[in-house]
Amino acid sequence: MSNDYSIALADFPDGLVNEATLHSEINANANIVPHCSAVGMLGSDVVVSFLGALSAGEQTELEDVVVPAHDNTPTPADTIPVAIENEDGSQVSFPMTDGENGKTPIFQPNIIPAGYFFWGTGAFDDVAGNKVGEGDQIAWTCTVSVTPPNDEVLVGRFMHHVYVLGGHVAAKNADVSDWVTLEIRAPASSPEDRTGTNDGNANKVATGLGFNVLVPAPLGDGDWNVDGSDMEAGEINQDLCPVPNTTGTGFWNWDPNASPSITPVANPLAPDGSYDLYDVQLPLARQANRYPLMIEGNVTPVASIKGKKILPHWEWVFTLRRGVIGTATVAIRLDTARKKTL
Repeated sequence: MSNDYSIALADFPDGLVNEATLHSEINANANIVPHCSAVGMLGSDVVVSFLGALSAGEQTELEDVVVPAHDNTPTPADTIPVAIENEDGSQVSFPMTDGENGKTPIFQPNIIPAGYFFWGTGAFDDVAGNKVGEGDQIAWTCTVSVTPPNDEVLVGRFMHHVYVLGGHVAAKNADVSDWVTLEIRAPASSPEDRTGTNDGNANKVATGLGFNVLVPAPLGDGDWNVDGSDMEAGEINQDLCPVPNTTGTGFWNWDPNASPSITPVANPLAPDGSYDLYDVQLPLARQANRYPLMIEGNVTPVASIKGKKILPHWEWVFTLRRGVIGTATVAIRLDTARKKTL
């Protein structure tokens, strides 16, 4: 569902708009709840993007109140802020340099949020033992003795969320047909079955795709019970796996510092949560696709890409394909950032 709204430029005072000022004016309006994420021009229209859909009243507030009162005074070039927003909402400003085409920001776009540390590792965490960095080594020896190809799969977890920044692959005796793939997947949520007693806080509702989404039962008469109080290790609840809802219409919220950590939205009929819970394993991202083992090098192509945030509930799945008869040895180093490295 699109959360973009087009407004004719002619509707603004004098047919002019200051995009940065309009962005601030919208987010300062208490009658418009969804956060305005961007303002831009598309032909003769001003396109305003929101993190959630606007109600009819909010759209009226935007068109009949914000737009007519818009201050389109141009912002002096030397006062335009240059900043990058971190994951926690904080902004980091950067120095500017003069050039032939005006001022240019000096910055490195790969920003690790405040409080995070670089964590280069060749091993997962020991989740069961609650030990950082003491899990399985990210390495294989794969042997094919009869009929190739053969796949070896290694699955691991970290106890706390990490940002994956890149990595390195090294292989011995690799063939041109050998490769490794890294995928991130969300395990299925396994709520407590309360069928028959009807005293759970959730129900399963079919998605139409062959699996179900867990929806809160506000009256406490559900067939399933979601208990977000069991944090077995780090930020992980072993039985419940939150999957982000990027539209802001999820049925649940997750906060690793709260107890319970997973809580239902106030009104399931108008969900405004950040996460959903599903009863099926879901693939989320493929970070590296059939990376050839004969070419030793980085898993990610450039170091300036913003890190991908991986929640602790999710599994890192490495698949090693050996395409010929014989033995190949592979080792991987992950470049990440995390808050807890000990």
